Amino acid sequence: MADESAGTGFAELDRALGGLYWGDNVVWVWEGGELSSQGHFYDAIARRREDFGKTGYIVASSDPAEVTARWPWIEVLDARAGAPIASPAGLLEAIRQFCVRARRPLLLFDSLEALSGRWGMRTASDFFGRCCPMLLDLGAIAYWSVPGASQYRTLHREIEQITQCVIVVGEGRLRISKAEGRPPGAQGQVFRYSVRDQTLQLQPAPAVARVGMALRAYRLRRELSQSDLARLAAVSPSAISQVERGERGLSLETLLALAGRLNITLDELLGGEVTPDYRIGRRRSPGSAPAGSVLPLLDDAEAGLRARLLSPTRAPSSSGWSAAWSRCCLDQAVPSCAAARRFWPPAAGSTPGATSETTTRSACGCCGTDESANVRTSWDTGVHARGFRRTAGRP
Repeated sequence: MADESAGTGFAELDRALGGLYWGDNVVWVWEGGELSSQGHFYDAIARRREDFGKTGYIVASSDPAEVTARWPWIEVLDARAGAPIASPAGLLEAIRQFCVRARRPLLLFDSLEALSGRWGMRTASDFFGRCCPMLLDLGAIAYWSVPGASQYRTLHREIEQITQCVIVVGEGRLRISKAEGRPPGAQGQVFRYSVRDQTLQLQPAPAVARVGMALRAYRLRRELSQSDLARLAAVSPSAISQVERGERGLSLETLLALAGRLNITLDELLGGEVTPDYRIGRRRSPGSAPAGSVLPLLDDAEAGLRARLLSPTRAPSSSGWSAAWSRCCLDQAVPSCAAARRFWPPAAGSTPGATSETTTRSACGCCGTDESANVRTSWDTGVHARGFRRTAGRP
């Protein structure tokens, strides 16, 4: 792989994604009880030891001895109940320390099912929302695992707004559900997989399978039943079921009519996803920006967004503006989402070049830190930029 990327261990996925960029968080969503296949995908990237300076495994429910027996070279971070780093803040700090000790680290996480069961879904989501941007800033590659059951749908939606890659696995197929920073053709690609001689093999799936998995993804995201989608498409529920299983297709006329009734484009329908509110910018070379510099976060002509991170040389002024950092959970600055948000159309009466400013407050789900968020929006580009400043918190 090129110096700026690492391999997944599967040539087919590497061709689709262009490899994994430093800072990528890859979330595997396991549908249909396919969690048993997780070890094969983790094993493929774990064995690419030459791509990474150091590899760690965050244990939330697995037996650390089994992890060590499978991958003796991997350092285990024990976050099981009762462990010193079992709390959200403790685990976040342990992950940060692991990453700063090594160049180009790889982190493999146990399923978020265990953490959400112990901390609650809201805190688990907040933890991911803190950890994912931190790993992006530190230039680490991370594999996350989330169950595909319906009770995790809210968590899925929140994760999709933050992470760079989402891969949905189920019924012998996997689908690239999100591929941030890749060409448009990467998202939506479908592969069939099988296990032979304890080795997992991937093959590109036919187009009909891609259409079926995209329809299923969009239907679940909109919380529609197969009967609901069948009525909108003017076909039978059994036809929708066959399409989702990749056993048959739908005509172009039917797909166009369905997209029209859902009030979306055909691209959005076949992409299977709603356009995300946030886009995470990636630094090609890991490292921190010197004071007074301007760091490009996102410059995406296709998305219509351009964002820059300004690193001030002096303390924030009385207006309350600060750099995009938050002092939460850890006793030091941690980058917030480093994100730009679509904020369009402008409010009534806004003029080109005008800037609006608002202040909101929120509390961290991990440690309860109270933050004030100063929000400035430029109507020239429709970019919604945020800066965080700690105002109060738990001792």
